[in-house]
Amino acid sequence: MSDLPSPDQILEWIRDNPGQSGKREIARAFGLKGAAKIELKRLLRDMARDGLIEKKRRRAYPAGELPPVLVLRVTGPDRSGDLWAEPAQWEDASAPPPRVLILPGKDAPALGAGDRLLGRLTALEGPDAPLAARVIRRIGMGPKRLLGIYHDSEGGGRIAANEPTRLRGAAGWIAAFFCAVPVFVGFLVPVGILASMAVDSGQSILDSRYLRFAHNSLLLAGVAALFTVAGAILVSFRARMVPGRTSRGLLLAAGLGYAVPGGVIAVGILVPAAGLDNLVDGWTRDAFGVSTGLILTGSIWLLVLAYVARFMAVALNTYDSGLATVGPHMDAVARTLGRNPPRVLTSVHFPILKGSVLTALLIVFVDVMKELPATMIMRPFNFDTLAVQAHRLAADERLDQAAVPSLAIAAIGLLPVILVCRRLAARRPGLRPAALAERPAG
Repeated sequence: MSDLPSPDQILEWIRDNPGQSGKREIARAFGLKGAAKIELKRLLRDMARDGLIEKKRRRAYPAGELPPVLVLRVTGPDRSGDLWAEPAQWEDASAPPPRVLILPGKDAPALGAGDRLLGRLTALEGPDAPLAARVIRRIGMGPKRLLGIYHDSEGGGRIAANEPTRLRGAAGWIAAFFCAVPVFVGFLVPVGILASMAVDSGQSILDSRYLRFAHNSLLLAGVAALFTVAGAILVSFRARMVPGRTSRGLLLAAGLGYAVPGGVIAVGILVPAAGLDNLVDGWTRDAFGVSTGLILTGSIWLLVLAYVARFMAVALNTYDSGLATVGPHMDAVARTLGRNPPRVLTSVHFPILKGSVLTALLIVFVDVMKELPATMIMRPFNFDTLAVQAHRLAADERLDQAAVPSLAIAAIGLLPVILVCRRLAARRPGLRPAALAERPAG
């Protein structure tokens, strides 16, 4: 029987032959057989207890050294673009895990932070050369990007992109200052100046004239918002149900109006409509001796048509952003259950997209309240709005009096904006991290 090797001889063999450090390989290298193998097992156990070697996967390695083949976890690239990793398991709490340089290979897979790989340590030349490893294969993808944090609510759960960060101290005051400057300069100061001018003008917003102007503005804005959003829903739903060149053409045509000035749209609609009115009036005069007058150009419906063409893109984009959250599989399931396309729209899409529809209505409402060129050109006789009255007074340089309808437009348009902002804020997390942590899972 061969003599049992000493601990120094075993350590030297392990360092010189890192791939043959199992008990069988060591016994074969020193010619140990029978009872000597039992003594070798005891010796290796004592060396591990004394901290001279570490046993991993039935192989022994010098303490504090990495095995030649090990599992690594990618930590990411450095500023030079070199990819680094660290051992997936590191039990020495007294020292940080060593960094291992991942050597590029011809067939090496693309790696990212968090990926796990099986690597083989490779010696690099140079006294300061770092630990390096070549990729044998990737054995696990890193965790996917965090999409958000799920929050439960009465109306259903939602995923928030992130939790708000509360700034404190100097950072909070600086952020508050820069956030307050646009509000102060762009809203509070102009409103204060307009309010002072309105008081000096001696006019009252409750005057019967201004109440009539407000009624006309609200009527036009409300009707135009309903028709515009309804048209956007139909165009978007058709593009979803019947995709193709025609649907893409409809979407493109519906979005062109926002890029065209309101005055151009008004003239483009008014000229053919006036020609049609004159044609109908001439025919009825010749046939019946009755004048029909201005059927189209003398009503608000032609003006509503101009608003629909002008602001269809706004409603369409708002509705489509909500429709993107409704997966196509939901339509397929509804059709499988016997729902025809109109029922899919009313029983599947509407309950989910009520918020998007309301937001589209409010945005179009505010835009129509402020629209001037199309209203100036196409409004019926003796049908003035707040925007038209403000323009007329400002054109006559009666700025104090123009402040009254201007403030009325701002006040009426501010309410829908507040409702939209409150709805958008309701979609945010609303829970601080501590409060979220206190809630039971599930």
